[in-house]
Amino acid sequence: MFIIQRSFPFLGILSFYCGMFFLPSLASAEDVESLIQKLNSPQRSERVNAEKSLIASGKKGLKEIEKQIELESEFSFQLQKIADTIRDNIASDSLLGTRISIGGNQSFTMQQMVEGIVEQTDFQVRVVDEFKQTPVTIPAQEIPFWKGIDLLGKEVGIGWQVQNKEIIFDPTFELLTGATTYPKSLRVEAVESRLKQSLLRINFRVDVEPEITPYFLKIRDQDFRLIDKVSSPMNLIPPFNRDAVREITVSDQSGFKFYVDFKSDDVIDTNSLTLNGKVEIVCAAQVREATSSLDNDEQIDPQVAVLKYEQTRNLLKLLARVKLPEELASFDSHRITLLHNEVWLSLKEDQRIAPVSKRIVQSVGGIHDVEFIFKVDEKLTPDVRFIYAYPNNVTTLSADFEVHGIAYNPAQ
Repeated sequence: MFIIQRSFPFLGILSFYCGMFFLPSLASAEDVESLIQKLNSPQRSERVNAEKSLIASGKKGLKEIEKQIELESEFSFQLQKIADTIRDNIASDSLLGTRISIGGNQSFTMQQMVEGIVEQTDFQVRVVDEFKQTPVTIPAQEIPFWKGIDLLGKEVGIGWQVQNKEIIFDPTFELLTGATTYPKSLRVEAVESRLKQSLLRINFRVDVEPEITPYFLKIRDQDFRLIDKVSSPMNLIPPFNRDAVREITVSDQSGFKFYVDFKSDDVIDTNSLTLNGKVEIVCAAQVREATSSLDNDEQIDPQVAVLKYEQTRNLLKLLARVKLPEELASFDSHRITLLHNEVWLSLKEDQRIAPVSKRIVQSVGGIHDVEFIFKVDEKLTPDVRFIYAYPNNVTTLSADFEVHGIAYNPAQ
């Protein structure tokens, strides 16, 4: 049985019965339109209930609400406030992390398991063709999202990676088994440990749920402690450089990677240690695709606009103005360009081109003029769209975690 464990009230329950998945009855376009009309009801109780129901419709209702806002009806101002509330609720829930129900009293195929996770979370998860029909038997349980992903990979014996916010199970990927706790929307793994004399280096990797857009990871070595429970009395091994403070960007499509060194003056009597740690991720809990035309007389989004563009041979230089959320004013200047990571040109047939370079030309408060350079193969027309992943609910997410059973190998 698969049961939705996220806190969105509009999602309801997803069940597995007689080999068939049944989705809950979500807010339809007609339901949303009917509720919007009730916002103008002469009865206050009906207006209040309609607003509450629209907010409770969540992500599904949001799509219809945004369509109504674009029509610039008499309800546009109120609907904009409702839409903002829904986005805030979705973002807050995302930061807490996703729980899923997985497994049951019968065997499922790997494809069925993946489809169940997708239907519960809306995350993009897939398995390569050759493993889709592989049988999987897992007892029914409610667990954190990342633990479910790790459990599936371990049961089938294949690894997974995150590529463009899609989680892919593939036998060519390394099997990941190092995560033992799953704090909030993060997955923390002790990848490898090496002992050289009295210095023990532990490498880590941090993955973030696909709905979260991470910018950088803050690490303070003083937040990490190794515990040797075999020694008597219990030996607490502090980090070698307690004053070290680092900011790590995403090293590849597999998440953040970093290491912490520990130094022990005593002999470590066990090769199975416990580690307590804490990480902080500066991230956007939600992003939306802000779309603009290359024709600066036809602007679509109030937060993102194309000021001008120029194409020479196979390069297109585009200057965009972005009005960032107020909370970003406190961002460190050397990290602010990380906010402009997800940008594309949208061509025909949904083809997207990423920029080859970017730079902030001018910034005044939260308004940034950013120059992007794209490599293109043909002359572009104004009907091409500029798409910017606009960050909402930018925040610092802190998570404490514990990793058990850390084994180490002597350095070569």
